Amino acid sequence: MKTDQQIIDDCNQLANSFGCMRGWIDRPDFKYYEATHPEEVACWAMAVHAYDHIEGTDVQEVLDNMETK
Repeated sequence: MKTDQQIIDDCNQLANSFGCMRGWIDRPDFKYYEATHPEEVACWAMAVHAYDHIEGTDVQEVLDNMETK
């Protein structure tokens, strides 16, 4: 079973992959879940949706739980 941090890291990697597919520079350390630029926010949203679809995990709920700890 993955930890909350592993789930967020996996989803963030997925968001980064979506950005790279759009021709952006690989930024593996960028926190897409903290992004404010609309395209970066969209990559995070797509990653959250894809992760939930594949893993059945509500990533936003995991992130919210981490922030309240």
